[in-house]
Amino acid sequence: MTETARKQPLSPGADKRCSRCGGEFDCGAGRSSCWCVSERVPKAVLDRLRAKYPDCLCPSCLREVAAGGNL
Repeated sequence: MTETARKQPLSPGADKRCSRCGGEFDCGAGRSSCWCVSERVPKAVLDRLRAKYPDCLCPSCLREVAAGGNL
């Protein structure tokens, strides 16, 4: 994600910016349960994600990486 994307304000309804692509998404973790808890991500991939990115990924990026896409 570029520095410019990181500094842009979020659109209404979005509460996070993806650490991988910079896209906006709604997390949900602070309200009840985030969408990501239902995603199947291998532990080895999850460990690499946590080491590489400072925060969450959007649904598209998380699903792509979980399916074997590039980090």
